[in-house]
Amino acid sequence: MFRQLSILLVSVAFCSLAAPTSYPTEEQSKAELTAAGMTQGSIDGLEELTKRFTSGFPLVQSNKEATDKFIAEYTAELHQIHA
Repeated sequence: MFRQLSILLVSVAFCSLAAPTSYPTEEQSKAELTAAGMTQGSIDGLEELTKRFTSGFPLVQSNKEATDKFIAEYTAELHQIHA
């Protein structure tokens, strides 16, 4: 029992150390996308989609039907933009 608990604690400690300590800022992310060759229009579109998802999903996540509908509409919009 003690051995299993020790293994669990070591695993949790390792995972917490492996987690990123900081995430890139919005400006750093945009600079990285620009350096990767994306156009400013594409970056702006991606930012708009991200904002739409982060503002809309929390409103529906408590209801499975609403979540499924939101994801379906969001995916359809992505495919329409990509086409």
